[in-house]
Amino acid sequence: MCRFSGSEDGDVRAWRVDGWECVGRLDGHSQRVCALEAAGGWVASGSADESIRVWSAGDWRCVHALCEHDDAVMALQHVGSFLVSGSCDQTIGVWETESWRCVRRLRGHSGSVLALAATSRYLFSSSQDRSIRVWDMTQNWACTDCKEEHDDAVTILAASEDVAISSGDDGGMCLWETGRRLLRTSRRQLDGPLAALCLGGQDTTALVAMGSFAGRVAVSRLVL
Repeated sequence: MCRFSGSEDGDVRAWRVDGWECVGRLDGHSQRVCALEAAGGWVASGSADESIRVWSAGDWRCVHALCEHDDAVMALQHVGSFLVSGSCDQTIGVWETESWRCVRRLRGHSGSVLALAATSRYLFSSSQDRSIRVWDMTQNWACTDCKEEHDDAVTILAASEDVAISSGDDGGMCLWETGRRLLRTSRRQLDGPLAALCLGGQDTTALVAMGSFAGRVAVSRLVL
């Protein structure tokens, strides 16, 4: 099993979890790596060079270069048979993972798309325009809701089948009930913007791990 890191120098590295040895250096981007996503036998990387590169797991060869965006690719999300990308060109790309064709471009945000999250049916996107949008994959990716609860760019999203969490440059964190429309159930003001967030747990309890730019990590339990 491997985990992956992307760097300002444009490199992607593969690390074996058992011993954390670097087992692959994936060299191809000409600018910093902004997003990574892995599933099955491939790894995808999004970069400030406006491209997405798809690498085969194991031999770490670049097997596809996807160049439909017109600005930096800031977010990647694997859902079903698709890879979804969010870009500073204000659009979201939907790519079939069998052919790696861009089959749809989602438009609606008026700022850079900074984060993506998904359930089995819904895609959530957040943007520099302070909004979160909901896209229904079963309805030709129609946008079914748009919420603006943050006072600045929304930089982080995480979702499960029941809840979603958003955080932004305003230092706020919102908890949402997921579905065709988002219902905000709570808002919490943090000490500052988050650098990372992870949502886990099961049944009626969710665990949220939060990392700050101040170097602190906190774990909270949510009862759903």
